Order: sequence, then C-alpha cells, then structure tokens
Amino acid sequence: MELFGRDLNTEVCLVAEIGSNHEGDRDRAWELALMASGAGADAIKYQSYTTELLYHPDDARFEQAKKFELSDEDLLWLQARVVIPTFASCITHDKAEFLGENFPAIKIASADLTHKPTIEACVATGKPLLISTGMANYEEILATSHLTSYPEWDEEHVESVVWMHCVSAYPTSLEDSHVALGMATMQEFGSYVGYSNHTPGIAACLSAIACEASVVEVHFTDKKDGRDFRDHALSCDAADLRMLRHLGDDIKLTLASGGEIQDCEIGNRKRMRKDKKTGFRGLT
Repeated sequence: MELFGRDLNTEVCLVAEIGSNHEGDRDRAWELALMASGAGADAIKYQSYTTELLYHPDDARFEQAKKFELSDEDLLWLQARVVIPTFASCITHDKAEFLGENFPAIKIASADLTHKPTIEACVATGKPLLISTGMANYEEILATSHLTSYPEWDEEHVESVVWMHCVSAYPTSLEDSHVALGMATMQEFGSYVGYSNHTPGIAACLSAIACEASVVEVHFTDKKDGRDFRDHALSCDAADLRMLRHLGDDIKLTLASGGEIQDCEIGNRKRMRKDKKTGFRGLT
C-alpha cells in the first residue's frame, strides 16, 4: 500500500497533525504546515468539523471549537498552498463526502471509533482510512473493523485501512504509552499499522517504528513563540520532527528481513572461521 508517496511495506510515513495548534488562524495553519514539510513530514493533517454538530451550544467547549473551526474553503486553500499532501480528520460525519471528494485519505479520531455514522460515512468514500483506537477496548475495535470490511469491497479496498495505536491522554506518559502491546494488538486487525502519539518527545514514536509501525502521527507546533498550552505542550517542533525522520528511517532499515546468512557475511566465512583440524582461522 502506498500512502502520501510512501510505500508502507518498506518505509515510514510521518504525519504532522496541526490539529488545533493554528487556533483558527488559516495563515498560521499554513505556516505550521510549511515548517513541518521542511522538517521531513510526508503529510499534513487538519481537523474538519461542524461545531454545531460537535457540541451543544450550552457546552463550555462550543465557543472555542467554533473559533478554531476551519471551513471547507480554508482546507482547500491550504491544500493548494502546502507542498506535501494534506488531509483531515472527519470529526463530524457531515464532512466525510467533502473530504472524500477532495483529499487523498481520511483520519478517524479515537473519539469517533464507536460512532457508526462517522465510520460508515468515511468508509463510503472509498478513500484510505487511518483509524485511531484511543480509549477503545478490543471488542470496540473489532466492531469497527467489521464496518470497514463490507463483503462487496475488493481486497485492495479492505487493505486500505491503517490501524493506529493511540492513548487518549494529553499528555500521555511514557509508561502509559504501552507501545509494544498496542502495536501487537493493531496487527490483529490489518496488514498496516501505525501510532498516533500524545507523549512529549519522540521516544514512543521510535518504539512504535521498532514495533513495525508504518505510519507515525505527531502533533506539530512551533515552540519558539512560547506556546506551551493545550496541544502545544505535547507537540513536536521542527527539530523533533527532523530527528524522528532521521532515526525513524534508520530503525526501519534495521527491520528488513533476510536469509539466515546475510550477503554481507558470506565473504567473511572463509576468512574468519577456524579450521576444524588446526584451529587456525582462514583455512576452512
């Protein structure tokens, strides 16, 4: 499967989630995307939602969500100006058709894993799906996996789902990230697995790559301007992302499979093995 120009069988795809770090400023959303692309991200992710369908007007979160909401026009404007692929989380199900018509993939957030209308609307687009599994138990993930495996789908369509291990705590401590167990669980649901990070730093992301994550999603911000509240505090900046790109790609190389004896060893067998009779090296 190829996603955002990366072969998920052999490469790591890094997604920079701008999330709400743009704070409703479209130009800021663009600036962050440019920083992330320059630091090695393969794709930029935003959020798409209709506030009136997300929160009741009496909810204290309504006004902030409305302030941070990016319109369909904003997302198209950003897509036209960002130099790498962009896509978005479908936070309210009414946005699925728009995202499916205009973007290369759709993200389903952990909070919506059990929301059948959102899952079905995103599945109906036929686009690759990245599905986060924070707060979910095994039975809930299994139920959602059934919704992504309709009998009429062909094999290629069914395989265009990336199951993302995630812990929905902001921030998540390293000891609560449970990367090895989470990644092993994701592999029970599909061929392609990933990790959505909420821990400060990149250690958990590197662990996920070592556990065969093909997609790693990190929140992204610019820490130079002093923003350290809400998602900013758990987000990577450009320096973090560059390091993740470099080390993540190196780790992925170490996971390549080979025979019992590697080609690079063959020439050394005669030179280094000891002769059974004399005990001297180089005579075998």
